[in-house]
Amino acid sequence: MTTRQFAQFLLATTLVACGSPPNDGTATRPRLRVAVQASLGPAPIHIAAAEGYFEDAGLEVELIEMRAIEGRLTAVLTGQVDVTSGLVALADLAAMQAGAPIRMVADRGTLLAGRSCPYLGFVLRPGLDTATAAPLIRRASVAREGPGLYLLDRLLESRGGVWDSVDMIPLLSSARPEAIGKGMVDLIELPEPQLPEAVRQGTFWLDGADVVPGMQWGTIIFGERLLGPDRDLGLRFMTAYRRGILRYNEGKTPSNVATVSSSTGLDSLGVANACWPAVREDARLGLESIMEYQAWAVRRGFLKELATADQLWDSTFVVATDSIIATYRPSSTTAADPDTP
Repeated sequence: MTTRQFAQFLLATTLVACGSPPNDGTATRPRLRVAVQASLGPAPIHIAAAEGYFEDAGLEVELIEMRAIEGRLTAVLTGQVDVTSGLVALADLAAMQAGAPIRMVADRGTLLAGRSCPYLGFVLRPGLDTATAAPLIRRASVAREGPGLYLLDRLLESRGGVWDSVDMIPLLSSARPEAIGKGMVDLIELPEPQLPEAVRQGTFWLDGADVVPGMQWGTIIFGERLLGPDRDLGLRFMTAYRRGILRYNEGKTPSNVATVSSSTGLDSLGVANACWPAVREDARLGLESIMEYQAWAVRRGFLKELATADQLWDSTFVVATDSIIATYRPSSTTAADPDTP
C-alpha cells in the first residue's frame, strides 16, 4: 500500500468513526463554501485546491473571494460560507465571546521571529530616524480590523512612544505606500506584497515579528455546520488544508509559485520575490498570543469582555487529523518558514 493509499484509508476510517461513510466517487461530493482573499495568506488553501487535496478528501470546495472582515463574519454566521480565512479580527473575537457558533480551528499565519525576511513590517516616513522616531509619531495607518493596532501599541510602548498622542488615519493598504512617501502619515504597517513598495517610499523600521514574536496573525474559522451536524466534513477539510500547508512549506517551487500567482493576480516574479507568511505545519494556534491580544483590546476599550479559550479555539480537528498528516510528513511543533531554502 502506498503512502497516499494508506493516508486515504486512515481518512476513511476516521470519517466512518464519526458516523459518515467515505466518498467513493460514486456519489456527489459534499459542497463547502470557503471565504478567501486574493492575498498571500490563504495560499495553503489555494494550493490544496490546485493539488486536488479537497477532491481526495471527497469534497467539492468553492472558494469565494471576500475582502472585508465584516462580510466574512456575517457570511459564516448566516451559513453563506462554511469556512473563513483571515486575520484574527476583533469582530470575530467579540462574536465568539457573545456565544456565536464559530470557532478558530487552525493556523493561517504566524509572525515568526528570526526569519530571513519580514512578511509584515512598519515603515516610517522620510526624515524620521529609526532610533528616535517613536515619540515623534503623530499620524499612523494600520489595519484596524486585525492585530495591527495591538502591534502598534506594543511597538510604541517598547520604544518610548505615546499611544494617546497618535491619530489613526484610515487608509487602504494599497494607498499606504504613497501616503508614507509623501509624508501624509508618520508610520504605516503593511504585509507582503505591498511592503516592498512602502519601503521604497519610506524607511523600514521594524519587522512585526520582532514586536510580538510568535503572534497569531491569521486563522481558519469553522461555522456552525462543520462544528456540529457535518463535523465529518470539517475533518475532511482539515486534512486537505493541512496537506496544503505541507506543500506550501516546501517553499517557492514552480508549482507553488504558479498557484499563488494565479490566486493573487500577482506576476510570478513578484510572488517568487515576496516574503511568504509562516504557517505552522502542525496547524496549532498560538493561543497565548490571542489571549494577550484580546486582553489588550479589553483594556483599550475595543472589546467589552474576554472570551474563554474554549469560546475561541476548537483544537479537536487538528488533533483528529494528526495521524493522517503523519503519513505525509511528521508534524512539527513550530511555525515552518516557506522562505527557508
